[in-house]
Amino acid sequence: MDRQTFEIVNFPFSYSSVTHEGNEIANIPYADLRAYARLVKIAYDLLPQNEDHLRNIVAQIKDHLDNNGELPPLRDDAVREFTARLDSVLKNHPIVAPIEIAIALIAALFAETAFAAQSMPNLAQSKFGLAITIEISSYVSWKSMQEVEFSSQASMSESLQNFEKSGKDVIAHASEQLKLMNDHILRIQNDEINIRKETEKQRENLEKTTNKLIDRLGNITKVINALEEKSTKSIDNFAVTEKNIAAFKEAIIEDVRGTETRKLWTDRGNDSWLAFLISTAVLVVFLLVIPVAGFWNLDKLLAVLKHIGDAATDGIPLDATNTQLTVATLSRLVVITFPLVLYLWVIRLVVRFNTRSLVLHDDARQRQTMMDTYFMLIAQQAASKEERGLILNALFRPSPGHGSDNIEPPSFSELVGRGSSNP
Repeated sequence: MDRQTFEIVNFPFSYSSVTHEGNEIANIPYADLRAYARLVKIAYDLLPQNEDHLRNIVAQIKDHLDNNGELPPLRDDAVREFTARLDSVLKNHPIVAPIEIAIALIAALFAETAFAAQSMPNLAQSKFGLAITIEISSYVSWKSMQEVEFSSQASMSESLQNFEKSGKDVIAHASEQLKLMNDHILRIQNDEINIRKETEKQRENLEKTTNKLIDRLGNITKVINALEEKSTKSIDNFAVTEKNIAAFKEAIIEDVRGTETRKLWTDRGNDSWLAFLISTAVLVVFLLVIPVAGFWNLDKLLAVLKHIGDAATDGIPLDATNTQLTVATLSRLVVITFPLVLYLWVIRLVVRFNTRSLVLHDDARQRQTMMDTYFMLIAQQAASKEERGLILNALFRPSPGHGSDNIEPPSFSELVGRGSSNP
């Protein structure tokens, strides 16, 4: 077994015995039986198919591991890395035979697990038995040399650590002196910064004072402009106020003039409404109360009508002529139909009176509304004199039923005259 082969087969054990970076539990060295089983399977797969005896011995290694006591650390990730490196070696170095790697790996397993010390299997039946025994000795020798190298490296590492410690002390002293110098420089810089801040603060205060003076001058200018605008508006408002006073005066005059008219139409509307209510009550009596009372006393009513009919035929002999019978029949008909016709005619008069009262009430309300609108237009100067004339013409139109309610539109000549009179 050469050095390169030793490093290849020893890699899983040496890699697993070192604590790697990180504090995770997975990084602590430990013996993983699954990793041992995977490593045994790799050695088993590398052996030739005709080496049944040796393959059985390798297969039994896994069964002896559980009873072997404490095992050296072996991690699953180390075995996986070993598998990748072994594949790379076999692929990139065709001169390396898999059987050589298999024998070296079996020797490493025997040496690391102390399998040979417990019960050395009979390797005489295998043609590779002598080679495995030699490889075990070679592996142990290379491992002893490796441990000696590690001890030497540890001594050198201790010397280097002492030297590094002395150097760190020197560097710490120099760093302390450098820190003092830096603190002194920082104090000087802070003093400079404070001076600059104070200067900048005084400059900002001066700028703020200047800006305040400028703002005050601007506010004074705005106040002067606002006073000028208010004075101009006051003059304009004074002129407008005179016009409003004149219009309000005219509206009051017209209101005083139309007070009696409004009162007249108000009284007329109230009277018409009272008449409407009274006529409605009479209609209710004629159309509902009297028919219901007659129907309620239907027998008495029929008896009265029969008595009236009998009175009309009273005095006619039994052998009366046709003329006498006709006269008697007409008399009975007149006596019965005349009260009925008179009753219907009275109902017709009450209905006409009721309708007329409602129309007069509505007309009075319309005239009141038009008069209020007329006064408002005068107060707001929203109507010209020609438009006022049209409103007054509509306001004092004839009452309903005494003339046409429609207002004739102005003729073409009137429109031309009004257009030429407007500026």
